[in-house]
Amino acid sequence: NVDGIDELLIGENADGDWKGIVYDIYTMVDRKPVHVVSGWDRNRYFVSNNGFICNEYSGGADESGYIISAVSSNTAELNFQMAFKYDGYTNEENPWFIAYNKNGDDYQYEETTEEDYKEKVERFSNYIRFDFEDFSKR
Repeated sequence: NVDGIDELLIGENADGDWKGIVYDIYTMVDRKPVHVVSGWDRNRYFVSNNGFICNEYSGGADESGYIISAVSSNTAELNFQMAFKYDGYTNEENPWFIAYNKNGDDYQYEETTEEDYKEKVERFSNYIRFDFEDFSKR
């Protein structure tokens, strides 16, 4: 988050679309390390080239999405920015949704266009493809 405090990103050394996946994020809060978030195969994190954290998820064959957040300074919280998803379960005819607001854990989705959805995916899914250090080789 460019606040001068390093974050620790734990991920997988992989190739292709899996390169740069972040499974755990740690930061410092009051000079102590704290865990921010964990992911897994169908709920994974990337660092976007614009500095945001992108949580990619899949809820089945007809649902997938992206939650865009920022690491807040001196806290273990991710600061929600926006979310967008493809959800054919909710609306088969127009399955593209976007949320700019969040109420607790609920995202306030509204319908959007396919073009707007694709533009958001392109803007935020240009990921930094880290080469993680392999601790087993230290």
